[in-house]
Amino acid sequence: MGSDDKLVRTKGVWLQYYNHEARWFEVQQVFDSLLANVPAPKILKAGCGSASHYQFKPSAELVGIDISQEQLDHNKTLSKKILGDIQTYDLSKFSFDVIICHFVLEHLDDPEKAMANFVRGLSHRGIIVIVAPNLFSLVGVVTKFTPLWFHRFAHRILSHSKRIDTINNELFPTPFRLSMTPQRVMLFARRNGLKVRYINMYEGWLSWLLRRKSKLTMVFFKTLQVLVKVFTLGKLDILLETYTMILERNSQAPNSIRLA
Repeated sequence: MGSDDKLVRTKGVWLQYYNHEARWFEVQQVFDSLLANVPAPKILKAGCGSASHYQFKPSAELVGIDISQEQLDHNKTLSKKILGDIQTYDLSKFSFDVIICHFVLEHLDDPEKAMANFVRGLSHRGIIVIVAPNLFSLVGVVTKFTPLWFHRFAHRILSHSKRIDTINNELFPTPFRLSMTPQRVMLFARRNGLKVRYINMYEGWLSWLLRRKSKLTMVFFKTLQVLVKVFTLGKLDILLETYTMILERNSQAPNSIRLA
């Protein structure tokens, strides 16, 4: 690899990192504005490895829930730790101003049940921050229809590392249910008095790494992207691997939760 190739690769890595951080900054700005008048927000991290990218007021109370005691022990920022399943643990006894679910929904058998539980645990103007992979992307389809051992193998190859981070989401089973797609999440929001205050779909690190393995893979991904766009009349982009969504509860939201 020549010096020019190295420079291009370095610029590409820097640009992807910059875009990645810019998206976190956008989300931070949105929920900061929504919480501006909340002096001591109560925040739930649904899946305790999540939300490390966000900054909170010193007065904030951080609560974490996870089915893994190891995950709970790993997170040192929490004020309170709950060992439980976000699909079944009763959150209605709480009143959270923010619930953050970061790369968790794809690992659940019933994501909609978890989201309904989140709504029950929200304050009257609380918000839910969801970051999740997009099923209708190339990486999403491959992830759904391949076994866990393949996810581990791919992670090793792409990270150029013999060590696998045990906190990495790819190491957990990934049912990837249809109910967690952005379209279905927005339908759930409308049925249950939630406003979509922010949504962004973008290429994730995995797609970005795969595309840059070689010139051949660059051509393959670009060709496949164009073909899928043409076939779906522009509705699907296979490179939009990840989405971020912020849902705000309307004070007039119905008391009962409506599932599909």
